[in-house]
Amino acid sequence: MNSGVTVVSTAPMGNLAEAIRIAPDIKAKISAILTSSGYYGVRKLEIPPRCTWNIRTDPMATKIVLESGIEIRAIGLEITSRLSDNMVDEILKERSCSVRLAFFIKAVEFSRQYQIEPSSLLVDAVAAAYAVDSSLAHFVHGKIKMDSPENPDENFTRLYGLSNVGNNSNVFAADSFQFRKYIKMLENRVFR
Repeated sequence: MNSGVTVVSTAPMGNLAEAIRIAPDIKAKISAILTSSGYYGVRKLEIPPRCTWNIRTDPMATKIVLESGIEIRAIGLEITSRLSDNMVDEILKERSCSVRLAFFIKAVEFSRQYQIEPSSLLVDAVAAAYAVDSSLAHFVHGKIKMDSPENPDENFTRLYGLSNVGNNSNVFAADSFQFRKYIKMLENRVFR
């Protein structure tokens, strides 16, 4: 990544798209945008492919940001779908007295009460963890071709070769991730 500001995006990209629209000169000041959104087709999924919630919520904003020319480091569904409840259980074994762990325990209990997989609580933090330790993920470089922002599907953020798409997208999609190291990072830096 270049020098400059690194943005960690864990939500729909409406604010980022608006900032780019209002002040396009900020693109030169952003070294990269790290996101846990999207499905890029760089690795086989064990679940049905889909357009992720953050993308589906504001697909036009996603298109603006991903085609802005800013370097995007995406740790998408290929990676986040491999998070497991066993990883959550490993964190829960920590049993420190920290306020953050107590909050996490309540969030896990809430998730289980409503039949939500507790591993979903670990999704957004993958982008933040990569900001701290860039050795966590390996990426494939390509471009995104977003043809139909009004009706995004599982192919909306599909990664293509650099010469196959004629827009400014500059996307690096994660094709591997060091989950064990990630969980240890959470245990040592967040929940202690």
